[in-house]
Amino acid sequence: ITNPIEGRDVIIRITDPSGNIVDANQIAISKSGRFSTSVYAGFEPTGTYTVAANYGSASDTLTFQFTKPTPTGPTPLTLILNQVPSTAQEGDTITFSGQLLTKDRQFFISGALIAIRDNVSLGTDTQIGTVTTSDTDGTFTFTWKAVPRIYSGDYQFYAETLYDPDYQKARSQEYRLSVTQTTPAGPTPTVIAFGFMPTHPAQEGDTITFSCQLVTEDIQTGKISSIPGATIYIYDNVSLGKDTLIGKAVTNDPTGMFGFTWKAVPRIYSGDYQFYASFAGTSDYTDARSQEYGLSVTAIAPSTPTINVSTDKSSYQSGDTIIISGTITNPIEGKDVTITVVAPSGDVAVVDQITVPSGVTFQTKFVFDRQDTGTYTV
Repeated sequence: ITNPIEGRDVIIRITDPSGNIVDANQIAISKSGRFSTSVYAGFEPTGTYTVAANYGSASDTLTFQFTKPTPTGPTPLTLILNQVPSTAQEGDTITFSGQLLTKDRQFFISGALIAIRDNVSLGTDTQIGTVTTSDTDGTFTFTWKAVPRIYSGDYQFYAETLYDPDYQKARSQEYRLSVTQTTPAGPTPTVIAFGFMPTHPAQEGDTITFSCQLVTEDIQTGKISSIPGATIYIYDNVSLGKDTLIGKAVTNDPTGMFGFTWKAVPRIYSGDYQFYASFAGTSDYTDARSQEYGLSVTAIAPSTPTINVSTDKSSYQSGDTIIISGTITNPIEGKDVTITVVAPSGDVAVVDQITVPSGVTFQTKFVFDRQDTGTYTV
């Protein structure tokens, strides 16, 4: 401003292409007549803007063009994943490698985080690991110990960049990989050779001899070895209940054989016995179960008890002591003997109940005090 007036400010107005005021300022003037101000260029719309300066009766104007810059956005990328094998065994080491470049492949991208994923068609993709690209050439290397896929089908591996505001997301091509499960070595397989020598059908009380041999079988070579010191259980297979344990025995050293005897009793369940031998297994050997053998055991019908009774004399007088004794064959456990003395008239003269001891003989006595003579029956 030439010839400035002390104490007077200059008025600055900015109007858009439509004539609307978008900014206005009142600015103090220096003694030299100079002034300045700044405005943030966040205008709408683009076009020709007018700046008007008024200082009392003096004024001046100028125009400028305002345009918005075209946003550049994140840099597009190319993610390369090198070929991986199509088949592998469980436990194999799989190496994933590749490189991250700009879309035109003119520059590499260092320090970027890359995820290695399996494409799950009907679920969330599985991430198996992450790796950072090299500072020297944008390459990456990641190793993974192969395990069978938990989903059906083969793995569908790909690499993908994780979020970075400066770069567009990039995803590599996919590679298929099938991982075969390794059969665990596990315990050595075992086999029971089982047999017994019964009379079929057996009678109650017969002695049944069971015998068997526990051996290992090398599936690869067919070589058979015996297993000594193992406990073998003999069971009866109960179809609708818990199997009944008949007995057990330990295999001999060095043959791996054993023998076991059992006193036959009738089966409490319907049908015949279904015997088999069983080995529970250990950390070194698998469990094993033999084939089954049927056995019918016939019950022995109980013998009918008989009794013989006698007196110490054949005739007595009133006041004598009468001793009655006897023997029982095939006694019934817990059953007592009843002694009844009947007079000639048919009246019961004496009744006594005797507990039969562990043997088969018994005895009792009483004083005969009746006056009616005749034949009495014991």
